[in-house]
Amino acid sequence: MFSGDKKMRVALVHDYLNQSGGAEIVLRWIHHLFPEAPIYTLIYDPELVPPDFRSWDIYPVGWSKFMPLKRKFYKYYLLLYPSMIEQINLSDYDLVISSSYLWAKGVLTRSNSLHICYCHTPMRQAWELYFEYKASYSRFIGKFIYPFVFDYLRMWDKLSADRVDKYIANSRTVQRRISKFYRRDSVVIHPPVELGNIVSSPDIDEYYLCLSRLVPYKRMELAVRAFNELGRPLIIAGTGPQMKYLQKIARQNIKFEGFVDEHKKIELLK
Repeated sequence: MFSGDKKMRVALVHDYLNQSGGAEIVLRWIHHLFPEAPIYTLIYDPELVPPDFRSWDIYPVGWSKFMPLKRKFYKYYLLLYPSMIEQINLSDYDLVISSSYLWAKGVLTRSNSLHICYCHTPMRQAWELYFEYKASYSRFIGKFIYPFVFDYLRMWDKLSADRVDKYIANSRTVQRRISKFYRRDSVVIHPPVELGNIVSSPDIDEYYLCLSRLVPYKRMELAVRAFNELGRPLIIAGTGPQMKYLQKIARQNIKFEGFVDEHKKIELLK
């Protein structure tokens, strides 16, 4: 179809580029497959992404530059994001690959283009973890307004899910969620895992390790409370909005490393 002098034009779309986690590792490998593809996103903060991302062609939505205090409060602009993601003009592309756990799948594409979504999960706030997120957001949106906000977002999420031509799920759990909430089929392609640099050490240190973003849905509070009871040493590597809260409830047997680079992560895993 794209032989001869016609080259397939590819674009990548990712929700936010203002953090470094599992979804961003997946994006790195998708970009490795299509190194010339531009990346469109809602918010881009070069200081908060891995260094290699800064050499990529990344295009944040123009509206994002006018959002005050977006580094700290970006998640509270959630009512703007459905409209913002729909302003990304992908008319020039034959293949669009969205890496989505919130908004990226909602981009608008031409009828003769192919949109493949690598889905990390359907929107947690609207479906699987609605009540858990309600408890945290309600302090800012208000208990009365919250249900109406997420009623709209749930309808948009289902509507935008129909814009995808093919779904890829990152696990069987996510495949089940896609089927349940979107009524769509998907294939499972597990996220890539780099094992080449991890070599078992003959020496075993006496500690347990958690590598995670410190956000409510990761449920790190359960790990902290469990090790408070056990009294065994636990190292937590990662950052997030729950950092101060978890440090406050943790006992002295729990150590917080904060953000760790790849070298430090490998050292901890050894």
